[in-house]
Amino acid sequence: MALRDWFQPRGEFAEWKMLYQAFHGKAYGSVITYEEIADVLGRPIDGHNNRHCLYRFDQELQRRNHKALQNVQGVGYRVLRPEKVTPTTMDARTKRVQRQLVKAKRALGSVPLWELTEEQQLYHADAESKIGWLLTSTRSVRRRDDPPEDDYRSELEAVGRSRIPQSDKAEV
Repeated sequence: MALRDWFQPRGEFAEWKMLYQAFHGKAYGSVITYEEIADVLGRPIDGHNNRHCLYRFDQELQRRNHKALQNVQGVGYRVLRPEKVTPTTMDARTKRVQRQLVKAKRALGSVPLWELTEEQQLYHADAESKIGWLLTSTRSVRRRDDPPEDDYRSELEAVGRSRIPQSDKAEV
């Protein structure tokens, strides 16, 4: 396969464009099921593989239509209402940042300070201080209240799902 073939669409059209054409007009709060996505693409979306077209579709939907998608575990994706975008995004992103900061704090805590020079120790102490401050800041930014799940109960029942997800928060 030539290098330029890697950047060509698999079929006649790029898969994200097919998804965009099929779903860009979806109303706020509506759910795009995995079955609907598979019908459009002609293949299932399985696991974490082959989702690049969904990510690109979400980017284009945000850029062109000012709409965002949220994963509905085991069902598909929901078109978020405008008032849900900010809290959902803040919660999902601060969780991810917080996990990375905890890993950084753990790594910094394992450094044998006695093997560092005085200058390196000062740099290390400064880094620990910054990570600690960032970790404290992300904890204060996180929302304390879970959003109500009743808002989407009818949409989930409409697509044949009686099970309501544990949380209305975006999966990371």
